[in-house]
Amino acid sequence: MQAAVDLTLEDFVRTALAPGATAAAIGLALSLLAGRGRRGAWILGLSVAGGALVGQIRTDGFPTFPPGDGIRWIPFLVAGVLALFATDDALGFRPVPRLLARLAALGAAVSALSLPLAARWERNETAIHFAIPIAAGLVVWVSLDRLARERKAAAGTVALLVAATGASLANLFAYSARIAQLGGGLASAFGAATAVALVFRSRPLGRTAAAVGVTVLLSHLLGGVLYSYLPVASAALLLATPLAVGLAPRRRPEEPATIRSLLVVGVAAAIPAAIAVWLAVPPSDY
Repeated sequence: MQAAVDLTLEDFVRTALAPGATAAAIGLALSLLAGRGRRGAWILGLSVAGGALVGQIRTDGFPTFPPGDGIRWIPFLVAGVLALFATDDALGFRPVPRLLARLAALGAAVSALSLPLAARWERNETAIHFAIPIAAGLVVWVSLDRLARERKAAAGTVALLVAATGASLANLFAYSARIAQLGGGLASAFGAATAVALVFRSRPLGRTAAAVGVTVLLSHLLGGVLYSYLPVASAALLLATPLAVGLAPRRRPEEPATIRSLLVVGVAAAIPAAIAVWLAVPPSDY
């Protein structure tokens, strides 16, 4: 068990605080500039992306090209997703281009992690390794759509916060301290985004925040499954955790999320996340 937790509290705090502080600073500054209206749907996405990038730099150093492994592709993935879906938030894509953009983002995330191993797989295995994560990611991503324009950003950030926290802990127990640190940074960024969303309660989640959250979360889970000992069941449960937003009471779109609805989403998300972490804990004699 000791090897599974090869990460000191100081390491975890050091890599988690900086992403949260970065996300909070970006989110608060831009929200103050945008005011309390519904403008700036991309703001939370930019704040989470900034936090996630800082977390990656604190863990892996500054990005280099070409990256040394699949996990080091994440900063480039975040940059591309941020540019693409901030444009969607600002201009509004039609449904088909939006779907194609999502498939491209998910395909890039899966390819970055899976291609180095593809030579070992049979053709049918390769198709499964690509198709299932992309399809699952797309389902979760679409589930966050109703929050993209509604004033219920905090419901989405809470669900993604729980999912990222669970992914961090599960990867820690699965002997991947590096991905656990990255997950802690993502969770910290979504925690800061939740605080911003509670202060500026008229702010929608936006498509950018959902895009960054789903693609980076999928990358962390896939990395844990392919390159460490994260159980597939844990990864599936954690990827499904953001579906808890569907339990948020369906109030009018212009009404902000209530504390009660956030508690409902948080508890509903915590159940699969807790099971996923429990499944990732190695046996005591391992």
